Parts: sequence; C-alpha cells; structure tokens
Amino acid sequence: EVILYRNCPLLMEYDLEIIDTPGVNSQIKGDLTMAEWALGNCDCAILPIAAVTPLSQSEKMFLEERLLMKKIPRIMVILTKLDLVEEKYRMSVIQSVQNKL
Repeated sequence: EVILYRNCPLLMEYDLEIIDTPGVNSQIKGDLTMAEWALGNCDCAILPIAAVTPLSQSEKMFLEERLLMKKIPRIMVILTKLDLVEEKYRMSVIQSVQNKL
C-alpha cells in the first residue's frame, strides 16, 4: 500500500507531480482530451484497472493507442477494488490481468 498526500516528501524530493485525470471510460465530452494532454509530457503513466471489470475494451485500447503507441517511457498498472473480489478468486483475477497485459 502506498499513500501519497499533498506535500509528500517523496514527491518533493524527486520533483514529481501526480495529475489525476478523468477515467478512460468516461462518457463526458473532453475527458479523454484532458487525459491525453496530461500524457503529453509525462515520464510515467499510472493506469488503474478495476478488478471487478479487469481490462475493459476501452482500457485496452487506451493502453495500446495512447500509452504504448506514444511511447510513454514508463507505465504502471494498478489493480484497484481487489477487495470487492472474493478472496478465493483474487489470484485468478491478478493472473488474468497479467496475461492480458
């Protein structure tokens, strides 16, 4: 578990800035444009994927077309909402996402 907060020494020490953009599944006009703008000069993209709907088609397309094709130097995939998956299925969800990636 990593907890980041405003004025976090780790972020300040390495001159890091985290920008939270609207999700790639958003249906609101302009949301995807904001995410693309943020990616324009980034060194690392963090792609959260919900364990309850792992790697949707729009997430897969965003990863392929917006992150990999634009050669974002580093991509971190974070599996969220794993606590909503029954414990006996968690490893299979993790493995499934790893295989898809």
